[in-house]
Amino acid sequence: MHLYGGERIVSRHETKILIKKAKRAYNSKGDYSYDAKCRALGKYIFKVLDKQDNREPEYVQLDSKKS
Repeated sequence: MHLYGGERIVSRHETKILIKKAKRAYNSKGDYSYDAKCRALGKYIFKVLDKQDNREPEYVQLDSKKS
C-alpha cells in the first residue's frame, strides 16, 4: 500500500469511536434519539478532521541512494 500526498489517516482509537458512534446511530433508526446520535457522529468527524487540518505535517526522509 502506498500513500500519496493529501490522504487522511485516522488513528485506530478515532476509528473505533467513529464505528461505535455510527453503529449507535444506525441501530437507533426510527427512534426519537436518531437525530441526536447522527449529530454526535457528525460533530466527532468534524473534530477529527479539524485536528488533522491544524496539525503540523510529518514527513519521512527517504534515502535517495537506496532507490
